[in-house]
Amino acid sequence: MPLNRQTVEIHLQFLIDHTVERLCAAQEEVLETIPNSTQDLYFIVKWGCNRAQQMWLSRGSFLGRFLNLLPEIIAFLDTLGEKHEQLEDPVWVKKLAFFTDFMGHYNSLNLQLQGKGKKIIELFSSVNAFKAKLKLFASQLKRQNLKYFPYLEKHIKLTGECNIEMFCSELENFNQEFERRFANLNNLQPIFEFISFPFGEFDNEDISSNLAYNFQLNSTDLELEILTIQSDIILKAGANKNYFWNLLPEEK
Repeated sequence: MPLNRQTVEIHLQFLIDHTVERLCAAQEEVLETIPNSTQDLYFIVKWGCNRAQQMWLSRGSFLGRFLNLLPEIIAFLDTLGEKHEQLEDPVWVKKLAFFTDFMGHYNSLNLQLQGKGKKIIELFSSVNAFKAKLKLFASQLKRQNLKYFPYLEKHIKLTGECNIEMFCSELENFNQEFERRFANLNNLQPIFEFISFPFGEFDNEDISSNLAYNFQLNSTDLELEILTIQSDIILKAGANKNYFWNLLPEEK
């Protein structure tokens, strides 16, 4: 099968659909692996979303509203004669604050993955960016820099010091989980880079083998077709245009 526009579109659409399905399934699974120190917070997220009958994107905002109204919630429960010690436990509230900040960042990833017409390269870039952010967050936390965790910073100021290292460990756990669940996407990075700019410095034999393996194509034919594309001066002149692959004649 030739490496023409129709071939690229058909196989990329299949890859997009399959990857979106994997991403959506993995997101739910990731939060099911929340470390024990924050597992007792998970019920709040599920309760809030079930009550409002909302999807994933509501969870971060729900937690933020819950934290902002925490004094009023405690006062209201007191009028009902109900006592929930966790709500007045500084350590527990800090865990909730940390989880609220994290869910805010996590929801940003969800937003980037939503909607029709998303390119597989965009999805891959969003996941990679989030993994990089997790490492940045952990690095900043270790330095006692809480600029990416405003709710946690606020409640540390209100209630005193806390064990920052605990949260660094949790971020590391989340990062490891993402690395594990999206490991297959990393193997496709050379393909994404080639599709984005086929005139870069690539090992054409590796690219053709990778494409052939993932799209059930002939590796030998692909390597020759890639060389043909890369040698086309007119195509190279339009390589930076968004519609580059539309410039590719059917016979190529």
